[in-house]
Amino acid sequence: KEGHDYQYLSHKVQLQQLAQAAGNVELFATLAMEGATPNERPQCALDVATLYLDLGQAKRALDWMPSQANRHWRHQSTELRIRIYTALGDHDKVQGLQLQQFKYSPSAISAKRWLENFPEEEQDLRRAELLSLLNQGEYNWQTKARLYIDWQNYATAAEIIECNASDVAQSDYYTQSEIAKALINDHPRAATLLLRGAVEQTLAEARTKNYTIAVNYIKKMITCDERIDDWTPFTTHHDWFQDILQTHARKSSFIGKLKAAGIHG
Repeated sequence: KEGHDYQYLSHKVQLQQLAQAAGNVELFATLAMEGATPNERPQCALDVATLYLDLGQAKRALDWMPSQANRHWRHQSTELRIRIYTALGDHDKVQGLQLQQFKYSPSAISAKRWLENFPEEEQDLRRAELLSLLNQGEYNWQTKARLYIDWQNYATAAEIIECNASDVAQSDYYTQSEIAKALINDHPRAATLLLRGAVEQTLAEARTKNYTIAVNYIKKMITCDERIDDWTPFTTHHDWFQDILQTHARKSSFIGKLKAAGIHG
Protein backbone atom coordinates (compact mmCIF):
# COMPACT_ATOMS: atom_id res chain seq x y z
CA LYS A 1 0.00 0.00 0.00
CA GLU A 2 0.99 3.62 -0.41
CA GLY A 3 2.03 5.27 2.84
CA HIS A 4 2.35 3.34 6.11
CA ASP A 5 0.64 -0.02 6.49
CA TYR A 6 0.53 -0.17 10.27
CA GLN A 7 -0.96 -3.67 10.37
CA TYR A 8 1.86 -4.97 8.16
CA LEU A 9 4.50 -3.27 10.28
CA SER A 10 2.98 -4.60 13.48
CA HIS A 11 2.96 -8.16 12.15
CA LYS A 12 6.51 -7.76 10.89
CA VAL A 13 7.77 -6.62 14.29
CA GLN A 14 5.95 -9.48 16.03
CA LEU A 15 7.45 -12.00 13.62
CA GLN A 16 10.92 -10.51 14.16
CA GLN A 17 10.48 -10.91 17.91
CA LEU A 18 9.33 -14.49 17.44
CA ALA A 19 12.30 -15.27 15.18
CA GLN A 20 14.69 -13.73 17.70
CA ALA A 21 13.19 -15.67 20.61
CA ALA A 22 13.36 -18.90 18.62
CA GLY A 23 16.95 -18.30 17.54
CA ASN A 24 16.00 -18.30 13.87
CA VAL A 25 18.62 -15.78 12.74
CA GLU A 26 18.01 -16.30 9.03
CA LEU A 27 14.35 -15.33 9.35
CA PHE A 28 15.21 -12.45 11.68
CA ALA A 29 17.80 -11.15 9.20
CA THR A 30 15.40 -11.45 6.25
CA LEU A 31 12.79 -9.39 8.04
CA ALA A 32 15.18 -6.83 9.52
CA MET A 33 17.32 -6.21 6.47
CA GLU A 34 14.74 -6.53 3.65
CA GLY A 35 17.51 -7.26 1.14
CA ALA A 36 19.78 -4.40 2.26
CA THR A 37 23.49 -4.79 2.94
CA PRO A 38 25.01 -4.26 6.42
CA ASN A 39 26.40 -0.89 5.32
CA GLU A 40 22.98 0.18 4.03
CA ARG A 41 21.22 -0.75 7.28
CA PRO A 42 23.99 -0.73 9.90
CA GLN A 43 21.75 -0.62 12.98
CA CYS A 44 19.70 -3.62 11.79
CA ALA A 45 22.90 -5.44 10.82
CA LEU A 46 24.24 -4.95 14.35
CA ASP A 47 21.08 -6.56 15.70
CA VAL A 48 21.59 -9.54 13.40
CA ALA A 49 25.27 -9.82 14.37
CA THR A 50 24.37 -9.64 18.06
CA LEU A 51 21.88 -12.47 17.68
CA TYR A 52 24.44 -14.66 15.90
CA LEU A 53 26.98 -13.95 18.63
CA ASP A 54 24.49 -14.71 21.40
CA LEU A 55 23.88 -18.06 19.73
CA GLY A 56 27.62 -18.84 19.76
CA GLN A 57 28.24 -18.18 16.05
CA ALA A 58 30.96 -15.53 16.27
CA LYS A 59 32.23 -15.99 12.69
CA ARG A 60 28.74 -15.48 11.24
CA ALA A 61 28.34 -12.45 13.50
CA LEU A 62 31.50 -10.94 12.03
CA ASP A 63 30.11 -11.36 8.51
CA TRP A 64 27.22 -9.08 9.41
CA MET A 65 29.26 -6.26 10.90
CA PRO A 66 28.98 -3.02 8.90
CA SER A 67 32.32 -1.58 7.80
CA GLN A 68 31.32 2.07 7.74
CA ALA A 69 31.67 4.25 10.83
CA ASN A 70 28.94 6.55 12.08
CA ARG A 71 29.09 8.61 15.25
CA HIS A 72 25.59 7.49 16.26
CA TRP A 73 26.51 3.81 16.51
CA ARG A 74 30.33 3.80 16.50
CA HIS A 75 30.58 2.87 20.19
CA GLN A 76 27.98 0.10 19.88
CA SER A 77 29.70 -1.30 16.78
CA THR A 78 33.16 -1.29 18.36
CA GLU A 79 31.90 -2.89 21.56
CA LEU A 80 30.23 -5.65 19.54
CA ARG A 81 33.44 -6.24 17.57
CA ILE A 82 35.31 -6.56 20.86
CA ARG A 83 32.83 -9.22 21.99
CA ILE A 84 33.13 -11.07 18.68
CA TYR A 85 36.94 -11.12 18.61
CA THR A 86 36.99 -12.12 22.29
CA ALA A 87 34.81 -15.10 21.40
CA LEU A 88 37.14 -15.90 18.49
CA GLY A 89 40.20 -15.67 20.74
CA ASP A 90 41.81 -12.93 18.66
CA HIS A 91 43.40 -10.94 21.49
CA ASP A 92 45.40 -8.64 19.19
CA LYS A 93 42.20 -7.41 17.55
CA VAL A 94 40.55 -6.98 20.95
CA GLN A 95 43.49 -4.96 22.22
CA GLY A 96 43.50 -2.77 19.11
CA LEU A 97 39.77 -2.07 19.38
CA GLN A 98 40.06 -1.23 23.07
CA LEU A 99 42.80 1.28 22.25
CA GLN A 100 40.53 2.67 19.55
CA GLN A 101 37.79 3.13 22.15
CA PHE A 102 40.19 5.02 24.39
CA LYS A 103 41.20 7.33 21.54
CA TYR A 104 37.56 8.01 20.74
CA SER A 105 36.53 8.53 24.36
CA PRO A 106 39.43 8.76 26.83
CA SER A 107 38.41 7.88 30.37
CA ALA A 108 39.60 5.88 33.37
CA ILE A 109 37.25 3.08 32.30
CA SER A 110 38.44 2.81 28.69
CA ALA A 111 42.05 3.10 29.87
CA LYS A 112 41.58 0.33 32.44
CA ARG A 113 40.15 -2.05 29.85
CA TRP A 114 43.18 -1.60 27.60
CA LEU A 115 45.71 -1.73 30.44
CA GLU A 116 44.31 -5.07 31.62
CA ASN A 117 45.93 -6.66 28.56
CA PHE A 118 49.42 -6.09 29.98
CA PRO A 119 51.34 -7.48 32.97
CA GLU A 120 51.95 -5.43 36.09
CA GLU A 121 55.54 -4.60 35.18
CA GLU A 122 54.38 -2.88 31.98
CA GLN A 123 51.58 -0.80 33.51
CA ASP A 124 53.55 2.42 34.00
CA LEU A 125 54.93 2.32 30.46
CA ARG A 126 51.52 1.61 28.94
CA ARG A 127 49.86 4.30 31.03
CA ALA A 128 52.44 6.76 29.72
CA GLU A 129 51.46 5.76 26.17
CA LEU A 130 47.83 6.60 26.92
CA LEU A 131 48.75 9.95 28.43
CA SER A 132 50.81 10.74 25.34
CA LEU A 133 47.77 10.04 23.16
CA LEU A 134 45.64 12.17 25.46
CA ASN A 135 48.02 15.12 25.37
CA GLN A 136 48.46 14.98 21.61
CA GLY A 137 44.75 14.60 20.88
CA GLU A 138 42.24 17.40 20.39
CA TYR A 139 40.32 16.67 23.58
CA ASN A 140 38.66 19.29 25.75
CA TRP A 141 40.03 20.35 29.12
CA GLN A 142 37.43 18.29 31.02
CA THR A 143 38.46 15.02 29.37
CA LYS A 144 42.13 15.63 30.07
CA ALA A 145 41.70 16.92 33.62
CA ARG A 146 39.37 14.10 34.66
CA LEU A 147 41.77 11.38 33.54
CA TYR A 148 44.71 12.99 35.31
CA ILE A 149 42.60 13.31 38.44
CA ASP A 150 41.52 9.67 38.20
CA TRP A 151 45.21 8.74 38.09
CA GLN A 152 45.91 11.10 41.01
CA ASN A 153 48.13 13.42 38.99
CA TYR A 154 46.48 16.51 40.48
CA ALA A 155 49.29 18.92 39.57
CA THR A 156 48.87 18.31 35.83
CA ALA A 157 45.09 18.52 36.14
CA ALA A 158 45.46 21.90 37.86
CA GLU A 159 47.82 23.08 35.12
CA ILE A 160 45.30 22.06 32.44
CA ILE A 161 42.57 24.03 34.19
CA GLU A 162 44.69 27.15 34.58
CA CYS A 163 45.79 26.99 30.92
CA ASN A 164 42.15 26.76 29.82
CA ALA A 165 40.65 29.26 32.27
CA SER A 166 38.29 30.84 29.71
CA ASP A 167 36.77 27.49 28.71
CA VAL A 168 36.62 26.41 32.35
CA ALA A 169 34.57 29.50 33.20
CA GLN A 170 32.02 28.66 30.50
CA SER A 171 31.45 25.08 31.62
CA ASP A 172 28.43 23.91 33.61
CA TYR A 173 28.53 24.46 37.36
CA TYR A 174 28.09 20.77 38.14
CA THR A 175 31.30 19.90 36.30
CA GLN A 176 33.12 22.88 37.79
CA SER A 177 32.17 22.09 41.38
CA GLU A 178 32.85 18.35 41.04
CA ILE A 179 36.35 18.78 39.64
CA ALA A 180 37.11 21.48 42.22
CA LYS A 181 36.56 18.93 45.00
CA ALA A 182 39.57 16.93 43.84
CA LEU A 183 41.88 19.95 43.68
CA ILE A 184 40.80 22.16 46.57
CA ASN A 185 43.25 20.72 49.12
CA ASP A 186 46.52 20.91 47.18
CA HIS A 187 45.74 23.23 44.26
CA PRO A 188 43.57 26.05 45.61
CA ARG A 189 44.12 28.42 42.68
CA ALA A 190 42.86 25.96 40.09
CA ALA A 191 39.99 25.02 42.40
CA THR A 192 39.12 28.70 42.75
CA LEU A 193 38.90 29.16 38.99
CA LEU A 194 36.47 26.25 38.85
CA LEU A 195 34.40 27.57 41.75
CA ARG A 196 34.28 31.05 40.23
CA GLY A 197 32.69 29.57 37.16
CA ALA A 198 30.24 27.64 39.32
CA VAL A 199 29.22 30.82 41.17
CA GLU A 200 28.87 32.83 37.96
CA GLN A 201 26.79 30.13 36.27
CA THR A 202 24.57 29.73 39.34
CA LEU A 203 23.92 33.47 39.61
CA ALA A 204 23.31 33.76 35.86
CA GLU A 205 20.43 31.27 36.21
CA ALA A 206 18.88 33.62 38.81
CA ARG A 207 17.19 30.80 40.72
CA THR A 208 16.80 32.06 44.27
CA LYS A 209 16.79 28.55 45.74
CA ASN A 210 20.33 27.99 44.42
CA TYR A 211 21.86 31.12 45.94
CA THR A 212 22.78 29.21 49.09
CA ILE A 213 24.89 26.90 46.91
CA ALA A 214 26.65 29.91 45.39
CA VAL A 215 27.38 31.27 48.88
CA ASN A 216 28.86 27.91 49.90
CA TYR A 217 31.13 28.03 46.87
CA ILE A 218 32.30 31.48 47.90
CA LYS A 219 33.03 30.22 51.43
CA LYS A 220 35.32 27.60 49.94
CA MET A 221 37.01 30.20 47.78
CA ILE A 222 37.76 32.31 50.85
CA THR A 223 39.59 29.40 52.45
CA CYS A 224 41.45 28.87 49.16
CA ASP A 225 42.46 32.53 49.02
CA GLU A 226 44.19 32.23 52.37
CA ARG A 227 46.52 29.60 50.84
CA ILE A 228 47.31 31.37 47.56
CA ASP A 229 50.47 33.48 47.52
CA ASP A 230 50.48 34.43 43.84
CA TRP A 231 47.40 35.14 41.72
CA THR A 232 49.35 36.02 38.55
CA PRO A 233 48.01 36.10 35.87
CA PHE A 234 44.50 35.81 37.32
CA THR A 235 42.28 38.32 39.08
CA THR A 236 42.61 38.18 42.85
CA HIS A 237 39.75 36.83 44.89
CA HIS A 238 39.05 40.27 46.35
CA ASP A 239 38.75 41.94 42.92
CA TRP A 240 36.68 39.09 41.52
CA PHE A 241 34.30 39.22 44.50
CA GLN A 242 33.86 43.00 44.15
CA ASP A 243 32.85 42.49 40.52
CA ILE A 244 30.34 39.84 41.59
CA LEU A 245 28.81 42.17 44.18
CA GLN A 246 28.52 44.96 41.65
CA THR A 247 27.09 42.80 38.87
CA HIS A 248 24.51 41.13 41.10
CA ALA A 249 23.76 43.99 43.50
CA ARG A 250 20.04 43.80 42.71
CA LYS A 251 19.79 40.16 43.74
CA SER A 252 18.69 41.00 47.27
CA SER A 253 18.24 37.34 48.24
CA PHE A 254 21.82 36.55 47.25
CA ILE A 255 23.21 39.61 49.06
CA GLY A 256 21.16 38.69 52.14
CA LYS A 257 22.54 35.14 52.17
CA LEU A 258 26.08 36.50 51.91
CA LYS A 259 25.54 38.75 54.92
CA ALA A 260 23.91 35.91 56.87
CA ALA A 261 27.02 33.83 56.21
CA GLY A 262 29.23 36.64 57.46
CA ILE A 263 30.65 37.41 54.02
CA HIS A 264 31.08 41.10 53.28
CA GLY A 265 32.60 43.05 50.44
